[in-house]
Amino acid sequence: MMSVKIDRNDISTSQILKISQGKKTKDVMSLWAKIKDWFQSNKREKALKIIENIVSKEQIDDKNHFEMAYHVLMLKSMASDAYKERIKITIDDSLGNPNNKDITILIDDYNIFMKDIDNKQLNKISTIINVFNRHSSVFSNETALKCLYEKLEQNESKSNDLLFAELYLELDKKISSGEIDLELNKSNFNQVDFYAISQRVNEAVDESNTNLDIKRALRKDINRDTYIVNGEKIKSKNQEEAMQQFESLIKDLSEKNKKAIYYLLNQEGITLIKSYNNAFDYYTLTTSFSGDNIVKQEKIYSIKSLSDALIEVKIKYFKKSSDKINHDITLARPFESKLYNFMYDMVVTNNNLELNDDKNLNKKIKEIKKHLDEKEPNLGDKFLDLLYRDKIINEDNIDITLKLNKGELVSLDGECSYRFY
Repeated sequence: MMSVKIDRNDISTSQILKISQGKKTKDVMSLWAKIKDWFQSNKREKALKIIENIVSKEQIDDKNHFEMAYHVLMLKSMASDAYKERIKITIDDSLGNPNNKDITILIDDYNIFMKDIDNKQLNKISTIINVFNRHSSVFSNETALKCLYEKLEQNESKSNDLLFAELYLELDKKISSGEIDLELNKSNFNQVDFYAISQRVNEAVDESNTNLDIKRALRKDINRDTYIVNGEKIKSKNQEEAMQQFESLIKDLSEKNKKAIYYLLNQEGITLIKSYNNAFDYYTLTTSFSGDNIVKQEKIYSIKSLSDALIEVKIKYFKKSSDKINHDITLARPFESKLYNFMYDMVVTNNNLELNDDKNLNKKIKEIKKHLDEKEPNLGDKFLDLLYRDKIINEDNIDITLKLNKGELVSLDGECSYRFY
């Protein structure tokens, strides 16, 4: 039996024949051969089925253009970040009918042209593209994107404001149940501003005062957390003894590396890494929850000498809270929520409001509440309660590796995440 090798996955000839026959199979596999590396191995089987669906609908000239656009966006959501921009949908004026539009889909160099799209489908297509692009952190999730598609597909008479409010409630329910994971998590720090962090570390290292305040801050934590230097763990629970042992273990490091360590191995350094990023999906936190509410906490700092000037610092940080109604988390308010941002942004966009037009925005939100209450008793109240609630952090986690050369940050890898109740 012949098979097509796709990294560790084999898609056999029989499987290909099950997909389709003749020219369609040839076109599917020709396109798939070009783009298979765009997808992680656990998503390739599903991505191949979507490709088959797209090619099939194009070749039979399926008139459900909205469904076609959805499949293309689903494919884009599954692609690795480096390849997402190679999947595009553009909308242009129709040459044949001034009242309609043409749509071009580009997947690598594979083109699909959909002509004379009527306004009914065009409105839904424009909406799903707009929402997907503006809130990719939510709708790159396959389940969330499917919910959006189904809401738009079923919508015949509802205003978009009401549709989005119902979607908002549905998505929150799926997040709470665990069906959708919108954990704030970015692997490999591909959105972290490395140079901003490096500059801050350099500023701390260049301070003339060697007895930095952050060194005193480290002294406060030294007997509570776990510190390992070149494989040797600091065991003393006495604050002064633990600090003396720590300084003894790092005595052979350069002064600049020492300063950088003092800066990074405390809450300020952790906050710095969390905060410097270019994505609205992250939360800028100085603290997550108070000591009274912590049920589990672990901080492990490991330092390893790689050469005379180069050191590696690993930080593992984990906190879990027990309190779901802690209102003292001033920096975890709902205006930083991905879902909340989606809801408010869509209301602002749909009604041509200014982002800072609080009066008209709140007025529109109250109208939405009224319409929801008319549909189902107390549904509007549930919507407002959800919209205005505090987002309580359940877990706060960091697992990163830094390399420093004479105090200069030369690499940063890992991930940080926050989970909410």
